[in-house]
Amino acid sequence: MPPGASDGDSDWPALVLVGAGSAVVVTGCVVIVRRRAATVARRRGAGGEFIR
Repeated sequence: MPPGASDGDSDWPALVLVGAGSAVVVTGCVVIVRRRAATVARRRGAGGEFIR
């Protein structure tokens, strides 16, 4: 057995934290991408050309 795993229950808090952290990171990335896409769409609509 690995040194950190004394029993099965001890791993759950770490797994929950990692899972929650991953969900937060993914959600944050999705929000950022959507905001950037909306901003680009607005700039394209206003200027007619792609402005970064």
